[in-house]
Amino acid sequence: MDQQSQQAKPLDIKVELDQLRKMYTADIAAMYNTFNALILGQQGTGKTHLLKTCRKPVIVHSFDPGGTKVLKAEVADGSVIPFWELEKEDMNSPTAYKRWEEEFFRLRERDVFKHIGTYCIDSFTTWFEALCNQIVKRKSSTTKSAMEYRGATIRETGLMELKDWQVAGNIVRDMTKLCTALPCDFLLTGHLMLVKEEVSGAMMAFFNSIPSLRVNIPILFDEIYVMEAREMSQGIERTLLTGPTGKYVAKTRMGSGVFDLREKPDIKALLVKAGMSSEDIIS
Repeated sequence: MDQQSQQAKPLDIKVELDQLRKMYTADIAAMYNTFNALILGQQGTGKTHLLKTCRKPVIVHSFDPGGTKVLKAEVADGSVIPFWELEKEDMNSPTAYKRWEEEFFRLRERDVFKHIGTYCIDSFTTWFEALCNQIVKRKSSTTKSAMEYRGATIRETGLMELKDWQVAGNIVRDMTKLCTALPCDFLLTGHLMLVKEEVSGAMMAFFNSIPSLRVNIPILFDEIYVMEAREMSQGIERTLLTGPTGKYVAKTRMGSGVFDLREKPDIKALLVKAGMSSEDIIS
């Protein structure tokens, strides 16, 4: 029997499929026990407040100045751990994005995310702004004067050209991918922008970002929820939109066929409804 005949073995499809099941589904339990969500809404609708209902402990990397003040009680009892330093951004001397990236990779390399319930970046708007400020800083440092570029000051130009927006978009997309792959729940808050639809004239709400990211960021998430706040006679009623309407784009994978269109803004309650664990992580 020649060497070629010895190497040619008939395919045992049962053995092959068993091996594929073991290889492809090795981490399936962990994948099904966590989720990631893009939480959208206008300012003041309660996006940050939603963190009170998440699996704890919660680490919040807060870029919104004063954004985590609504979590005062949870910060006091230690169930929410905010990184406030990122809120202190100065566009003329930006440090927030660089400081965030250093801290994110430090926590990732030390496997901290395996021991928390939820990680949140609050919000995309100010996170992305901090990144753009960092790009501006790097470009300005290559000129003769840190405050001068092509005869104009940083505050006059911003220094963001087309290629810079492309670089910023690629960076924030790649970092979002890393966040959605963490071994804990991940929430990214974001704002909405209203756009008038040309044909019907109806107002549509879209993820507030540069055009290239309005699709490229939302598609990275399992869940997209929209926080709604309506003024009622008894006070403000807040609901979490989990599916699309004429005005808003929302979606759910973990709650497919289970969630109502509008749910109570309670993450743990949604996890229970989806058949997932809502238990806090005990470290």
